[in-house]
Amino acid sequence: MYHLYVYFTIPYVKGISDSFRGIVNGTSDRIAYFSFNKLNDLIRVQKDPLPHTTKKNIVYEIQCSDCDATYVGQTKRMLKTRVNEHHSHIRRNTSSRSVITDHRLQHNHDFEWNNVKIMEKQIYSITTDNGNNMIKAVEIFSNENVDESEEDEEAINCEQLAETVVENLRFKEQNVISVKCAAHTLQLAIKDFFRTTNTDVIDRARQVV
Repeated sequence: MYHLYVYFTIPYVKGISDSFRGIVNGTSDRIAYFSFNKLNDLIRVQKDPLPHTTKKNIVYEIQCSDCDATYVGQTKRMLKTRVNEHHSHIRRNTSSRSVITDHRLQHNHDFEWNNVKIMEKQIYSITTDNGNNMIKAVEIFSNENVDESEEDEEAINCEQLAETVVENLRFKEQNVISVKCAAHTLQLAIKDFFRTTNTDVIDRARQVV
């Protein structure tokens, strides 16, 4: 006799994921775990390093050349592609101006286009729920503006240093980000699990929580 099981994949977070193992007992549902610690993160193939401007999935910082304003953004594409978009946006015939263009026009300032700093590598997680961007989920940007026409998250303070944003980015260690991302991914996976299972399982889950 064959049994058909429905598996839900969630990240393994010690002390959290184990609590949900007994929830599916007696049901046709099963929980499978995966780890964020991949072999390719531990074993590095000796390759020539990528040029600074060709890196993807990064958080970057552009400094104003004429004042203390700092633009902090994130992009999934190559850095040089995004920077070129920022640089050329001022020439676009549009009423919707980006925050960098707005700063350049209002103050007649320019930015250090050839000295863009990479601050963090982004963490993306595709979940069964919606594939949220984990950087956004853990709220590294405490003050962000989204330019929907350019697809990337943006944060800038045109009058002074974006102190809160920069502080958050500089003082969040990578392992702290990873744990928070794992916990959020777990939350999304469990949310999807509860949405598709029966009420008895949900009641048992509440007892565990």
